Amino acid sequence: MSPADLDTGQIALRPGYPVALGMVLVVLSFAVTLGYSHFLLQPIDERALAITENEVPSLKHLANMRVELAHLGKSVRDLAAAGSAPPNSIAPGIEAAWDRIESEFRLYRDLATSSTQARWVQIVGQRLEQLRSATDRVVDGDTGREALQEQFEPALERTDAAAGTLQGLNETEARAHATRILQTRHRATLIATLLGGVSLAIAFFTTFLVLRVLRARAQLAQRYMLVQRERNAELEAFAGRVAHDLRDPLGAIALQVLAVTRRHQLKPELTPYFNAIDRQLERTNQVIEALLEFARAGAAPALGARADLTEVLNAVVAGIRPRLETIEVELTIAPVPPLEIACAPGALSSVLANLVGNAAKFIVEGSELPRRISVRVSEESHAARVEIEDNGPGIPSEAEQSIFEPFRRLHTTRQPGFGLGLATVKKIVEAYHGRLGVRSRPTKGSVFWFELPKVPRTLH
Repeated sequence: MSPADLDTGQIALRPGYPVALGMVLVVLSFAVTLGYSHFLLQPIDERALAITENEVPSLKHLANMRVELAHLGKSVRDLAAAGSAPPNSIAPGIEAAWDRIESEFRLYRDLATSSTQARWVQIVGQRLEQLRSATDRVVDGDTGREALQEQFEPALERTDAAAGTLQGLNETEARAHATRILQTRHRATLIATLLGGVSLAIAFFTTFLVLRVLRARAQLAQRYMLVQRERNAELEAFAGRVAHDLRDPLGAIALQVLAVTRRHQLKPELTPYFNAIDRQLERTNQVIEALLEFARAGAAPALGARADLTEVLNAVVAGIRPRLETIEVELTIAPVPPLEIACAPGALSSVLANLVGNAAKFIVEGSELPRRISVRVSEESHAARVEIEDNGPGIPSEAEQSIFEPFRRLHTTRQPGFGLGLATVKKIVEAYHGRLGVRSRPTKGSVFWFELPKVPRTLH
């Protein structure tokens, strides 16, 4: 991969389409597994509901009915055995038994569902009518014993047998439901296990893809950082060479111009030309100084470097205050705690001067009045944090990172510059193991901040 392929904004990090596809497949497979399992288990719920709401109550009503038929048989036999002088409690007992038999049969009839059960319900109903007629003959007739033996006992036996047949039908239906539940559960478990295995296989394959893509991206990012470091080193060396190569001839030209203007009386018509030369020399000198400062910012920091933050900040403010007064900017500095920074005084001065100078430079393009710049210093556990806030035009959110790159400037600004100030700040702060960033709202201003390590207390 060539350095051109790794250029900022053009880094060839391919989208993770295989990873995205794998994740979609994992989600779909689990969703299908869950949905299909629910579909397979739905008949279990239906059959279990049929057992609990139909078969079990039906069996209970039929069992109660047969128990009441037995009570009825005993009461009728007692009545026949008593002859012409039965106890007063027997007849009401027979009626109460009939009420219970009819009530249980009615409740069962409301639950019966299959055609076979419906046919036997009719049969049981007919035999109950026959049993009722035989019971009335025993209770009302004078030939109680004959009616008992010839009519009542056979009718009772046929009625109980029909009720038993219905009971057997319901037991068979309940067993069929239970068998189907077991079969459905077994099939659902098997299919769910297979689908779960497929889902796990897809998940493992997706994890493998993720790891491969992450590894490829990490290698690509590492190569990108290596190329960037090489480019930055080349840029710093180039900037330093250009600045040194230009400084001497430009200095000679400036001296020659100064000598000419002092030794010879210039004609009035030549004065604007020499003034223009002076301005161009001054601008070129500013370019050289910016290149030199940028090149020096890449140098390795000296061990044991330290700077008094209050002292450096006061010096920077004293140097820039006349310029702030000219453009009518109000500068406020919050109380600064006594802090020593693990940074060379010159490097710290360059960081502060660039950030405060940048705020003063661009604040004139804002619409907020009065113009304000505020400097705040706070002490963190292992670092000092400095914030420079202004109410200038602000920075577009998409440009908040690119403005720290060399030769990057906002297209909307009208202020002169070379795009090296913030790049220099970034190099210095990172060289001293610090952090920096910006928060901004368009048309409302910006807050540039940086953190640099404090000098450990043990070093005092």
